[in-house]
Amino acid sequence: VNFQLGFDSDDDKHNATLTYNVFGKRIAFAGVNQKDDAFEQPFHSLDFTYSYSPLDNMTVKLGLKNLLDEQVEILQQGEILQQRTEGQSYSLSFSYKY
Repeated sequence: VNFQLGFDSDDDKHNATLTYNVFGKRIAFAGVNQKDDAFEQPFHSLDFTYSYSPLDNMTVKLGLKNLLDEQVEILQQGEILQQRTEGQSYSLSFSYKY
């Protein structure tokens, strides 16, 4: 499932995007020695970006990734093989074109 919601102001100075993504369980490792396959469990992700252009040649951007900060789990036959947190990330950038 993917969902994206965007906004662009009439003067094109403000732009924002909210993106949601989730996938169903998927094979992480093939089973061996009579063990079942290991499956990565569904993972939900929410990202946000915003940009502001006060001048035609200047832009400030803010990015927020993985706002839900869910754990990634890999299960094999009902047991957790691996569990990790991807973590959130933030970015801020400034660009000026001349």
